Amino acid sequence: MAAYIPITLDSAGNLSTQSLAVAVYKIIVGDSRKDESLVKVVWQEFLVGTVLGVAAGLTLGLVGVIYYGNSLLAIIIGISLWLNLSISTVGGAVIPILINS
Repeated sequence: MAAYIPITLDSAGNLSTQSLAVAVYKIIVGDSRKDESLVKVVWQEFLVGTVLGVAAGLTLGLVGVIYYGNSLLAIIIGISLWLNLSISTVGGAVIPILINS
């Protein structure tokens, strides 16, 4: 299980940084995101993070089943990656919007 910690943390860090960069770019360019409600932005970012988290979780879970032969470990890693990526996209996008408000 310890072998998956760097993958999970690095993926969340990279995804939140990319989400933050997109949010800052849209603020600088003057995109209509400032007019959107914060709830709508959080929901959109959560959906994007969920899709990426499910894809990455399934992939890493499949690797866990093939490499270690342990399906319970694969399920735990997949769920943790899904939750981690979903939350990191929301955090990366919301922080610049709150600072700009």
